[in-house]
Amino acid sequence: MKVELTDEQQMIQALARDFAEKEVKPIAAQLDA
Repeated sequence: MKVELTDEQQMIQALARDFAEKEVKPIAAQLDA
């Protein structure tokens, strides 16, 4: 079974990835403490 994301789902995935890279990753160590 092959499941592919729709264009909208791919866009949301990219937005979430960009947000995590820019906003979460820089403070991840602080959040983990």
